[in-house]
Amino acid sequence: MSASTASIPCQHLRVAESDVGEVALCPDCGVVSVVLAFMTLRIPLAEFGVFQGMLSRAQSRISALPTAYGNEARADALTGPESHLH
Repeated sequence: MSASTASIPCQHLRVAESDVGEVALCPDCGVVSVVLAFMTLRIPLAEFGVFQGMLSRAQSRISALPTAYGNEARADALTGPESHLH
């Protein structure tokens, strides 16, 4: 990055918003910003689809779990190759 591009602020384009936050894209630097309350995740645009896929898989697995938190059936449902954090 040259000194001239480092001084130009990002021009964020808001691409989605909800009650919990927003998603914005900087077309110049290719970074997607996911803003949730007091936290912002900055993800390169090329990796955003992978991040979205990970969240979709997590949501699907969470939705399939029994509603009672701590239920033994919930623990059983979390077995398998994606059940361990790497």
